[in-house]
Amino acid sequence: MKILQLANKNPFPPKDGGELAIKVMADGLAEQVEEFVLLMMTMSKHPKSEKDYQAQPYRIENVPVEVPINVYGLLKNWLFSSLPYPIERFIKKEYASRLKALLTETDFDIVQIESLYLAPYISLIRTVAPKTKIVLRAHNAEYRIWQRNAVIEYRFLKKIYLKFLAKRMKRYETKIVKQVDVVVPISSVDSMLLSQLTTDDLSSIVIPFGIDVSSYLLDNHFVNGGLSDFAYLGALDWYPNQEGLKWFLEKVWKPFNIEYPQVKFHIAGRRAPRDLEKYFETINGVVYHGEIGDAMAYLKTYPVFITPLFSGSGMRVKLIEQMAAKRLVVTTSVALEGIEATHGKQVLVADEAEKMIMLLKALVENIEKYNLVADNAYEFVKQYYDNKVLIQKLIAYYKNFVN
Repeated sequence: MKILQLANKNPFPPKDGGELAIKVMADGLAEQVEEFVLLMMTMSKHPKSEKDYQAQPYRIENVPVEVPINVYGLLKNWLFSSLPYPIERFIKKEYASRLKALLTETDFDIVQIESLYLAPYISLIRTVAPKTKIVLRAHNAEYRIWQRNAVIEYRFLKKIYLKFLAKRMKRYETKIVKQVDVVVPISSVDSMLLSQLTTDDLSSIVIPFGIDVSSYLLDNHFVNGGLSDFAYLGALDWYPNQEGLKWFLEKVWKPFNIEYPQVKFHIAGRRAPRDLEKYFETINGVVYHGEIGDAMAYLKTYPVFITPLFSGSGMRVKLIEQMAAKRLVVTTSVALEGIEATHGKQVLVADEAEKMIMLLKALVENIEKYNLVADNAYEFVKQYYDNKVLIQKLIAYYKNFVN
């Protein structure tokens, strides 16, 4: 089998959950198919070293691109285009040219598109390689993200625009799921949302984000003596993460910190806006690390990770990594969507500020009590998110579909 994977990000090294999802998929596919090629974009504002992707044991084609976000482009799109602005930004002639060349030189069985953002290239694939099956790997139900962003946005003009964008995104996503041959959602929740977009039978298989579980396991258990640190890790340029963090800091951390001033909350993540960084500086007990170079070292340092999220869609990759590392995950129901973990068994869940404050107090007073939750989290990830097992399942589905 010959597979071409299309990505709008350079995941070498992976800097966020989306990039990690692309990389582990590429690693897994390359190991198990006859021929594999990854065609990716590298955005100029997020440069990465060529050595990192050239060192990979499979073929990678890189296309440097400019993907600016500006008011002029947004207004032009709003007035004169039917495409959602976040989608239109990734239409690049240089990427289309390289894609056409690859499709011409090799008869791929599958072209797997990573996320809706590269869907504009479907027409090119159909024209150049009409027999090739097109797969949309849905990292999220994209329209759902924008719907939820609109709900929590308090600024009037931005709220109006987000509602408009959510409607446009839903129309586009509805169109695309009908155009592709297979949809591969990353969670059962997204599978349900996407299947509701069409009355046609949707060829679909849910393949969650997978990891090499053995590379994450940390053996140290929590012991009594008091907990002095909580931590957060996530992309800080993503709106849902920003809003979730602000809610946590205002509603949970400030009252908690008054009673436990010795406890610190460590925040790490890339591309935080300057105003967000300044906001962190005003909160007592917050230690802001910015972008970190070694995520595993950060995981090893802190026993409890907090992920407050009230919008977005898809599966939170960072939660899977933290659970695999036997960290205690304190999160919200929205963040846990697509992950069939249970409060009190593998994770700790609270959607109200008062309940989350109670959880933090309980952890500070006796973290040893939660060793079993951390153990269960590791076993849960080992059972359901082993990448090799998931890739084998996907390849078997592809072979039946192609044949």
